[in-house]
Amino acid sequence: MHSYTQSLNNCGLFKGIPENAHHDALRYLHARQRTYQRGEVILNIGDRSKSGLVLDGEIECSYQDDAFNKFNMNHFGAGELFGEAMACAGIDVRPMQVIAVSECA
Repeated sequence: MHSYTQSLNNCGLFKGIPENAHHDALRYLHARQRTYQRGEVILNIGDRSKSGLVLDGEIECSYQDDAFNKFNMNHFGAGELFGEAMACAGIDVRPMQVIAVSECA
């Protein structure tokens, strides 16, 4: 398995957590590592709650409002979180689509 220590160190969620405790923190968060190919859909609009941390590569998030207007394209790279604001707000069904822009983890 590839070491993503630098990505974790760059993520605000892991600020102040020593590298030797990363594994325990990820286990506590029930983290699972997944990989995606370029163009693969990670999350569809209307899917149940999901957030994540990009370990490697790049993803793109697009949001949809109640009138089905697509807006606010965001790109996230290694060390960046996505979907965390909605998770913290308790939004169960996501109005966003997440796609792998490149091969990513």
